Amino acid sequence: MISDAISLEELHSTIFRDQVLQARRMTEEERFRAGLEQGDFSAGMMLSGVKMDFPEADDRTALTILRQRLSILRRVEEQGHFIPAEAA
Repeated sequence: MISDAISLEELHSTIFRDQVLQARRMTEEERFRAGLEQGDFSAGMMLSGVKMDFPEADDRTALTILRQRLSILRRVEEQGHFIPAEAA
C-alpha cells in the first residue's frame, strides 16, 4: 500500500513538472487562453454534474442550480467553514 502511495506522489510530481515546463514555453497569450479553456472545461464538468443530479432539468434550470451551488460554496469559504486542503 505504501509503494502505491509513493508511485502516485511521483506521478503527480512528474505531471506537475511537465505542466510547469509546458507553461514556461508558452507566450503570455497562450497561457491566458489555456486558463480560459481550463475554466470552460471546469464549468462544463460542474454543469454535467448538475445535469446528472437533476436529469429532468433543462439547460437554463441546470445553470441556475450551478450558480446557486457556487454561491453557497463562496459563502461557506468566506465564513471560514471550508479550508482548502493546501491550506490545512
